[in-house]
Amino acid sequence: MPSGFWFLKDGRGFAKQVRAMFVLLEEIVSELELDKEVEEFANYLRQFIPTEKHELNGFGGFYDKETGENTMMVIDFREFTVENQKRFWEAAQKRVGKLIKNGNKKDETIIVLLKELLDMNKRANKGEDPMKLNSMRDIEPPSGLKKGPGWNKN
Repeated sequence: MPSGFWFLKDGRGFAKQVRAMFVLLEEIVSELELDKEVEEFANYLRQFIPTEKHELNGFGGFYDKETGENTMMVIDFREFTVENQKRFWEAAQKRVGKLIKNGNKKDETIIVLLKELLDMNKRANKGEDPMKLNSMRDIEPPSGLKKGPGWNKN
């Protein structure tokens, strides 16, 4: 059952089992980290990836074993600056290309999920009906929030 949720620019949702979402985000953040210009954004996204000091909470996220602070795997791309959204999608595209080129059998599931996510983004950019490829039953309305780095730049 899905427990990690990402929302694209048209409100369609990409939802998978939370462990898969952590792996996907780790792959994309690893690609972002190769570019020092996006280090702040990569660091922001890294907070959604559990480490050894975290434990899954059973509700689509994890908690810090020391502080008890919960982090949920819910990311709405509309809350990021346009530049950071662009960087995210470029990193996802680069990473899937590298994984395909490497040809490791262990990466096949990640490749399939990355391709699905990229396909959803392509469809959203084309203005396709979001219900044609949506992991959710509904369309998520925008929150209007501004998250991640870059919002205070002129």
